[in-house]
Amino acid sequence: MLTLLLALISVDTLNLTLDQSIRLAWEHSPTVADARLDSVDGNAKVWQGWSAALPSLNGSAGLGWSNSRSYIDTTRRQTSRNWSFSASASQVLFDASVIGAVGSGYIGRDLSNLQSKSKTDQLVWNVKTGYYGLQTTYGLLEVSRSAKKNAEDNLELTRVKQRLGKSTGLEVLRAQTNSSQAQLNLMNAEQNLQTASEAFKAALGIASPALVKPEPVDTNPPAALFGSFDDYWRAVGQANPGLLIAEKSVKAAELGKKVAWGRMLPSLSFSVSERYGDSMLPSRTNKWSNNDATSWGFNLGLPILNVKDIVLGIHDANIAVERARIARRSSEIQLQQTAVSAWLNYDQSRRQVAFAAENLHLNQELYRQAQEQYRLGQLTQLDLFTVETGLSQARVSYLSALADVRVQQAQIDYLLGK
Repeated sequence: MLTLLLALISVDTLNLTLDQSIRLAWEHSPTVADARLDSVDGNAKVWQGWSAALPSLNGSAGLGWSNSRSYIDTTRRQTSRNWSFSASASQVLFDASVIGAVGSGYIGRDLSNLQSKSKTDQLVWNVKTGYYGLQTTYGLLEVSRSAKKNAEDNLELTRVKQRLGKSTGLEVLRAQTNSSQAQLNLMNAEQNLQTASEAFKAALGIASPALVKPEPVDTNPPAALFGSFDDYWRAVGQANPGLLIAEKSVKAAELGKKVAWGRMLPSLSFSVSERYGDSMLPSRTNKWSNNDATSWGFNLGLPILNVKDIVLGIHDANIAVERARIARRSSEIQLQQTAVSAWLNYDQSRRQVAFAAENLHLNQELYRQAQEQYRLGQLTQLDLFTVETGLSQARVSYLSALADVRVQQAQIDYLLGK
């Protein structure tokens, strides 16, 4: 990836397509590293759940000495040594808490994976909106450069006409003012480009002194993916990570409720243990079987004396379920509101592109005719400046409309979990 990054840098410019930008973000953004940790943590939760259902093994070894003194002869002392070994194993055969832990492990893994996907989806959305914003900033820079060139050409033409006696000093002053303002607008556009480029590189997680340059703005708006809002909303309900997280949270709470009721059932486990103790290690003359003890049995637990805690646990589980359902409903309402706004804004932005394109075409034709009339002396300089301002505004509106429809499409993709 570093080789690709170096290959994309041309002198002091980093030329990037949208796909290359997303790829760089996947490679370098801290968000992706954090999302991967969520996935790793989710897999660990499955193992944690199963750990309660797997056999439990324990073992120990010890060596001790004792020093005793005779009450008859206090000068006599006797030292003895003792070896001890023990090993035990237990296996849960039935326990509602263990079953719940296994189920919670799988639900926890799904939740972690959904949280991971939500973070990466947010990152892709930020990269897309940043890229489209950078395209617009470049477009506005080109508009400012064009406006500056036109202002300089008009100033030169006005000076020529003044020397020929066809232009007044006031008109020259107006042309100079317009040229100065165009220069200021260009400087602001260059500063905005630098700021947008640095913000975009931060979103990608890269550090480079180069100026990011995106591809030119695509003048073809994206095609609608759904024929109606109902089709779109159904797709959102099936794929949106936030809504899926809320749904999984409800399932986790419902599982907790079942486990709380299950604690009223008996628990059953099997255990076996082996113990050895002697003053010396086992040998041919002192076999292990001479000093060992083996025990095994089934352990049945009856929650008769723990009814109070069980009832309180059921009460808390019921509240947790209701809270999870309320949170899910709240997420649905908020998501539907966001989806409706995104759908309407996308439809509106598509129509605005068409109007902005037509408006730009009319302003270009108007400017062409105004220039011709100005050269023929049939149009004042003030009128020409007004037409030029209208053309610049039309270009800005068109670029903004193109960027807006792409941003709205990016939001729709984000809500769809893309």
